[in-house]
Amino acid sequence: MKKIFAILLACTLLGAGVFAFLSKRGGGKIQILETVKAEKATIEDQLLATGIVKPVVGAKIEIGARATGLISSLPVKVGDRVEQGQLIAKIDSREIERNIETMRISLKTLKANLEKERSLFPVNTDLQRKNIEKREADLRLAERNYGRQKKLYDQDASTDEKLDQSLHELKLAQAELDSVKTELEKIRTTHVNDIIVLENQIKETEARLQELLVQRSYYDIHAPISGVVTQVAADEGETIVAGLQVANLITILQPEKLEMWIYVDETDIGKIKEGMKVFYTVDTYPKKRFDGVISRIYLEPETKEGIVYYTAVISITPEDALLLKTDMTTHVRIVREVKQDVLSVQNGAVKWDGAESVVYKITGDRKNPAERISVKTGVKDENRTEITEGLSEGDEIALKIILPEKKQGFN
Repeated sequence: MKKIFAILLACTLLGAGVFAFLSKRGGGKIQILETVKAEKATIEDQLLATGIVKPVVGAKIEIGARATGLISSLPVKVGDRVEQGQLIAKIDSREIERNIETMRISLKTLKANLEKERSLFPVNTDLQRKNIEKREADLRLAERNYGRQKKLYDQDASTDEKLDQSLHELKLAQAELDSVKTELEKIRTTHVNDIIVLENQIKETEARLQELLVQRSYYDIHAPISGVVTQVAADEGETIVAGLQVANLITILQPEKLEMWIYVDETDIGKIKEGMKVFYTVDTYPKKRFDGVISRIYLEPETKEGIVYYTAVISITPEDALLLKTDMTTHVRIVREVKQDVLSVQNGAVKWDGAESVVYKITGDRKNPAERISVKTGVKDENRTEITEGLSEGDEIALKIILPEKKQGFN
């Protein structure tokens, strides 16, 4: 009995529902649920795109190690704020410092030798000149002695032995004079050569010392910019080999220097240009609107999944940058055109009949409460559509409407 009652109750409810539905359909009559006015408003023609937050060029620096050795000090960690020039890592430099000290001692010795050579040269040349003067005097004496012996010999007042002896002494004096003169020239030549060699050795040693000092600077790693440490790729006590394990030891970012890259489809790139205004949102602040302007459009395309995109760049103010993070996805609207004080209706009031845009204008007639009107539309934003032909300001238009069964496609 209960089962039969339940079946009867279900049939009754189903019949009531069908009756209510048919009653609501009004027997094929149009029913107006909500209306809006055709009004003048400001409309922004917008192009939707997706973007990504990036650091500007130079705002993110990846700092590598140019020296090989043990990391003796690593005073920073991820999240630390550092200032330009601050020491952020130190590599054990004892070996290169010993080499620098050795090179400095060598340079000091070479400079001392150069100074010694320059100071001794006048002394040696003066001494040699005095020797020359003495040998010249000896030569003059030998010449006079030989002349006297020759005169005596011609007068048969001297012997062959004395004449030969005086001649021998004359030749010996001349040879000794030539020898000391040659020695003086040798001293001069040797001095010039020694000066050249020492000066070259000093230049080479200074260059080598300078090279070692430059290499020494690689052992103390300083922050090239002020910013926040975002990555540390090694630990204190680790040994690193320059150019091999650690291409990037520490990364520093200036979080206030950001920009946004918008990826624009090749079919839309011709619709935008530099200077156009944009506004965008990010998922973490869905109700906050960020504003900007297209500052650059890159000519080089980028292909993703077979689709060609071009990159438009938008500068981000330091205030907005404090809320954003690198690599955040942005939902962008590019304002292509702004039309002020144009006739428009809410987007939902414009219906489609094939390729034709239509609206339903309220007539006030009980039998035919809404009139189907073809309209021409202009720009459209997220809320309103411009009407360029077919309506007048103040016209009442159906926003939500129930049409007869044969017009169901317009609901």
